[in-house]
Amino acid sequence: MFKYLVKAAGLETDAYGQAHTTYSLRHSSLCFQILKTAETTYSDWRRMLGPAF
Repeated sequence: MFKYLVKAAGLETDAYGQAHTTYSLRHSSLCFQILKTAETTYSDWRRMLGPAF
């Protein structure tokens, strides 16, 4: 489903030619969250990352 949506939107690759994946989407989301909120606590990170943390 993700690959279909990315292809339909014309966003198969980023500006550097790297393929967009669910992992890259998650990484981007976390980076934007860091930029948006300067006061992110350890418990906030655990909640956002879930079992991967």
